[in-house]
Amino acid sequence: MIITIYQNNRIDKEMCEHNCGIDHSTEEVPEFSLYSNISLEKSDCFNQSATNPLKNCIKPYNERHNDKYLESDADKELLIKIIFNDPVDINGIKILSKDEHCPRKLMFYVKNTDLNFDDVDDVDGGGIASDYDIILENTTSVITDIVYPLPTHKFSNIKSIMIFIKYNLAEDDDILTRIHYLDFNGMINKSNIDNGIVNCVYESSPQISDHKQILDLMTANHIN
Repeated sequence: MIITIYQNNRIDKEMCEHNCGIDHSTEEVPEFSLYSNISLEKSDCFNQSATNPLKNCIKPYNERHNDKYLESDADKELLIKIIFNDPVDINGIKILSKDEHCPRKLMFYVKNTDLNFDDVDDVDGGGIASDYDIILENTTSVITDIVYPLPTHKFSNIKSIMIFIKYNLAEDDDILTRIHYLDFNGMINKSNIDNGIVNCVYESSPQISDHKQILDLMTANHIN
Protein backbone atom coordinates (compact mmCIF):
# COMPACT_ATOMS: atom_id res chain seq x y z
CA MET A 1 0.00 0.00 0.00
CA ILE A 2 1.25 3.48 -0.88
CA ILE A 3 0.04 6.73 0.63
CA THR A 4 0.88 10.07 -0.94
CA ILE A 5 1.08 13.13 1.29
CA TYR A 6 0.85 16.59 -0.27
CA GLN A 7 2.20 19.49 1.72
CA ASN A 8 0.64 22.58 0.23
CA ASN A 9 0.12 24.23 3.64
CA ARG A 10 3.70 24.82 4.68
CA ILE A 11 4.46 26.11 8.14
CA ASP A 12 6.48 29.31 7.76
CA LYS A 13 9.19 28.16 10.15
CA GLU A 14 12.24 26.42 8.84
CA MET A 15 15.39 25.35 10.66
CA CYS A 16 16.64 27.42 13.59
CA GLU A 17 19.57 28.92 11.77
CA HIS A 18 16.93 30.69 9.68
CA ASN A 19 15.61 32.57 12.71
CA CYS A 20 12.29 30.79 13.26
CA GLY A 21 11.74 32.84 16.40
CA ILE A 22 11.15 29.88 18.75
CA ASP A 23 13.15 29.05 21.85
CA HIS A 24 13.30 25.27 21.32
CA SER A 25 15.15 24.68 24.58
CA THR A 26 11.90 25.24 26.49
CA GLU A 27 9.80 22.86 24.40
CA GLU A 28 8.39 19.76 26.07
CA VAL A 29 8.70 16.28 24.56
CA PRO A 30 5.48 15.32 22.74
CA GLU A 31 3.36 12.87 24.72
CA PHE A 32 3.58 10.02 22.20
CA SER A 33 7.23 10.39 21.16
CA LEU A 34 9.12 7.07 21.08
CA TYR A 35 12.55 8.72 21.17
CA SER A 36 13.35 7.45 24.66
CA ASN A 37 12.54 3.89 23.58
CA ILE A 38 14.96 3.88 20.64
CA SER A 39 18.21 1.98 21.20
CA LEU A 40 20.67 4.18 19.36
CA GLU A 41 23.55 1.81 20.14
CA LYS A 42 21.81 -1.08 18.36
CA SER A 43 20.28 0.95 15.53
CA ASP A 44 22.21 1.33 12.28
CA CYS A 45 22.18 2.92 8.85
CA PHE A 46 23.65 1.67 5.59
CA ASN A 47 25.39 4.21 3.35
CA GLN A 48 25.64 6.81 6.10
CA SER A 49 28.38 9.40 5.98
CA ALA A 50 31.18 8.88 8.48
CA THR A 51 31.01 12.56 9.42
CA ASN A 52 27.20 12.77 9.48
CA PRO A 53 25.92 9.45 10.89
CA LEU A 54 22.51 8.24 12.07
CA LYS A 55 22.98 9.47 15.64
CA ASN A 56 22.86 13.06 14.35
CA CYS A 57 19.13 12.77 13.58
CA ILE A 58 18.04 10.59 16.52
CA LYS A 59 18.03 13.29 19.17
CA PRO A 60 15.85 15.00 21.78
CA TYR A 61 12.81 16.85 20.48
CA ASN A 62 14.05 20.27 21.55
CA GLU A 63 17.27 19.71 19.57
CA ARG A 64 15.54 18.76 16.33
CA HIS A 65 16.34 22.05 14.61
CA ASN A 66 20.07 22.15 15.38
CA ASP A 67 22.67 21.95 12.63
CA LYS A 68 23.36 18.20 12.89
CA TYR A 69 21.95 15.75 10.36
CA LEU A 70 22.23 12.28 8.91
CA GLU A 71 23.66 12.31 5.38
CA SER A 72 24.02 9.62 2.75
CA ASP A 73 27.48 8.80 1.49
CA ALA A 74 28.07 7.28 -1.96
CA ASP A 75 24.68 8.24 -3.44
CA LYS A 76 21.17 9.31 -2.40
CA GLU A 77 20.17 6.00 -0.84
CA LEU A 78 19.77 5.33 2.89
CA LEU A 79 18.70 2.11 4.59
CA ILE A 80 17.91 2.87 8.22
CA LYS A 81 17.36 0.22 10.88
CA ILE A 82 15.79 1.34 14.14
CA ILE A 83 15.81 -0.96 17.18
CA PHE A 84 13.43 -0.32 20.08
CA ASN A 85 14.12 -1.26 23.68
CA ASP A 86 10.58 -2.60 24.08
CA PRO A 87 7.90 -3.70 21.60
CA VAL A 88 5.97 -0.67 20.35
CA ASP A 89 2.81 0.25 18.46
CA ILE A 90 3.61 3.02 15.96
CA ASN A 91 0.99 5.39 14.54
CA GLY A 92 3.17 8.07 12.96
CA ILE A 93 6.62 9.22 11.93
CA LYS A 94 8.22 12.65 12.19
CA ILE A 95 11.03 13.38 9.76
CA LEU A 96 12.68 16.76 9.23
CA SER A 97 14.79 17.66 6.23
CA LYS A 98 15.10 20.64 3.92
CA ASP A 99 15.40 21.69 0.32
CA GLU A 100 16.50 19.17 -2.31
CA HIS A 101 18.08 16.91 0.32
CA CYS A 102 14.59 15.81 1.43
CA PRO A 103 13.65 12.16 0.90
CA ARG A 104 11.06 11.69 -1.83
CA LYS A 105 9.73 8.34 -0.66
CA LEU A 106 9.88 6.30 2.54
CA MET A 107 9.64 2.52 2.21
CA PHE A 108 8.97 0.69 5.48
CA TYR A 109 9.95 -2.87 6.33
CA VAL A 110 8.47 -4.44 9.45
CA LYS A 111 8.08 -8.16 8.78
CA ASN A 112 11.74 -8.57 7.83
CA THR A 113 14.28 -6.15 9.31
CA ASP A 114 17.51 -7.99 8.53
CA LEU A 115 17.93 -6.55 5.07
CA ASN A 116 20.59 -4.89 2.93
CA PHE A 117 20.50 -2.90 -0.30
CA ASP A 118 20.50 -6.05 -2.44
CA ASP A 119 17.27 -7.12 -0.73
CA VAL A 120 15.33 -3.89 -1.23
CA ASP A 121 16.79 -2.16 -4.28
CA ASP A 122 15.34 -4.35 -7.03
CA VAL A 123 11.86 -5.60 -6.20
CA ASP A 124 11.13 -6.51 -9.82
CA GLY A 125 14.30 -8.58 -9.88
CA GLY A 126 13.39 -10.65 -6.86
CA GLY A 127 13.94 -8.11 -4.07
CA ILE A 128 11.70 -7.89 -1.02
CA ALA A 129 8.67 -5.63 -1.33
CA SER A 130 8.11 -3.05 1.38
CA ASP A 131 5.27 -3.38 3.89
CA TYR A 132 4.19 0.23 3.55
CA ASP A 133 5.22 3.32 1.56
CA ILE A 134 4.86 7.07 1.93
CA ILE A 135 5.48 9.33 -1.06
CA LEU A 136 6.35 12.88 -0.06
CA GLU A 137 5.18 15.27 -2.77
CA ASN A 138 6.40 18.57 -1.40
CA THR A 139 5.79 21.60 -3.57
CA THR A 140 7.86 23.84 -1.30
CA SER A 141 10.86 21.46 -1.06
CA VAL A 142 10.75 21.62 2.73
CA ILE A 143 9.50 18.84 5.00
CA THR A 144 7.88 20.62 7.90
CA ASP A 145 7.44 19.84 11.57
CA ILE A 146 4.43 17.54 11.35
CA VAL A 147 3.68 13.88 12.06
CA TYR A 148 2.99 11.65 9.05
CA PRO A 149 0.35 9.07 10.02
CA LEU A 150 1.06 5.34 9.83
CA PRO A 151 -1.57 2.59 10.19
CA THR A 152 -1.15 1.04 13.62
CA HIS A 153 -2.37 -2.37 12.45
CA LYS A 154 0.70 -2.58 10.20
CA PHE A 155 3.11 -1.26 12.83
CA SER A 156 1.92 -3.07 15.94
CA ASN A 157 4.06 -4.94 18.49
CA ILE A 158 7.38 -4.37 16.72
CA LYS A 159 10.92 -4.34 18.09
CA SER A 160 12.62 -3.10 14.92
CA ILE A 161 11.82 -1.30 11.71
CA MET A 162 13.73 -0.53 8.51
CA ILE A 163 13.24 2.51 6.29
CA PHE A 164 14.59 2.54 2.73
CA ILE A 165 15.12 5.89 1.00
CA LYS A 166 16.06 5.59 -2.65
CA TYR A 167 15.63 9.14 -3.92
CA ASN A 168 15.53 12.70 -2.67
CA LEU A 169 13.87 15.74 -4.26
CA ALA A 170 16.93 16.72 -6.30
CA GLU A 171 17.25 16.00 -10.00
CA ASP A 172 21.03 16.21 -9.66
CA ASP A 173 22.42 12.79 -8.72
CA ASP A 174 25.29 14.41 -6.81
CA ILE A 175 23.01 15.96 -4.18
CA LEU A 176 22.95 13.67 -1.15
CA THR A 177 20.03 12.85 1.13
CA ARG A 178 19.88 14.48 4.56
CA ILE A 179 17.66 13.92 7.57
CA HIS A 180 17.84 16.45 10.39
CA TYR A 181 15.44 14.70 12.74
CA LEU A 182 13.71 11.32 12.94
CA ASP A 183 11.22 10.12 15.53
CA PHE A 184 8.14 7.94 15.79
CA ASN A 185 4.77 8.49 17.43
CA GLY A 186 3.13 5.66 19.31
CA MET A 187 3.31 3.82 22.60
CA ILE A 188 4.97 0.85 24.24
CA ASN A 189 3.09 -2.41 23.76
CA LYS A 190 2.88 -3.26 27.44
CA SER A 191 1.30 -6.66 26.85
CA ASN A 192 4.69 -8.02 25.81
CA ILE A 193 6.96 -6.37 28.35
CA ASP A 194 8.44 -8.80 30.83
CA ASN A 195 7.99 -7.04 34.15
CA GLY A 196 8.91 -10.15 36.09
CA ILE A 197 6.41 -12.97 36.44
CA VAL A 198 5.72 -14.44 39.85
CA ASN A 199 5.45 -18.21 39.64
CA CYS A 200 3.08 -19.63 42.23
CA VAL A 201 2.89 -23.31 43.16
CA TYR A 202 -0.39 -24.39 44.67
CA GLU A 203 -0.29 -27.45 46.91
CA SER A 204 -3.34 -29.62 47.46
CA SER A 205 -2.04 -30.68 50.91
CA PRO A 206 0.67 -28.24 52.03
CA GLN A 207 3.13 -29.57 54.60
CA ILE A 208 4.80 -27.05 56.89
CA SER A 209 7.89 -29.26 57.14
CA ASP A 210 8.48 -28.72 53.41
CA HIS A 211 9.07 -25.01 54.02
CA LYS A 212 12.22 -24.82 56.15
CA GLN A 213 12.38 -21.02 56.43
CA ILE A 214 8.83 -20.81 57.74
CA LEU A 215 9.42 -23.72 60.12
CA ASP A 216 12.59 -22.13 61.55
CA LEU A 217 10.78 -18.81 62.02
CA MET A 218 7.92 -20.46 63.85
CA THR A 219 10.32 -22.40 66.08
CA ALA A 220 12.29 -19.26 66.95
CA ASN A 221 9.12 -17.40 67.94
CA HIS A 222 7.49 -20.28 69.80
CA ILE A 223 6.48 -19.44 73.37
CA ASN A 224 6.37 -22.35 75.85
